[in-house]
Amino acid sequence: MNYEFDRQMDIASPPKTKSEKTRNKKKIDDFQREIEKRWGEVWADIGEIRTTMTILYELSEMRRKYIGVAEEEQMSWADIRRDIENKMKNSFCM
Repeated sequence: MNYEFDRQMDIASPPKTKSEKTRNKKKIDDFQREIEKRWGEVWADIGEIRTTMTILYELSEMRRKYIGVAEEEQMSWADIRRDIENKMKNSFCM
């Protein structure tokens, strides 16, 4: 996104009037606000994923205490948590 923004700024001719300068500044400010809003949404999603992973980890710890409760053919909570972690790493390139 930053690359595209910088490329467009290089292509654009410098403003000739004060009104053009004001209009361009408003567009840039709007663009930056939208980026901040999107990053806020992404960080909220990451927070929800981490909370879910924590809950799953706690459930997997409970499963270890009561080993006879879970059925063997089902995926363990720890495996589910690891799967989510791997998908999260691939999605967010962490």
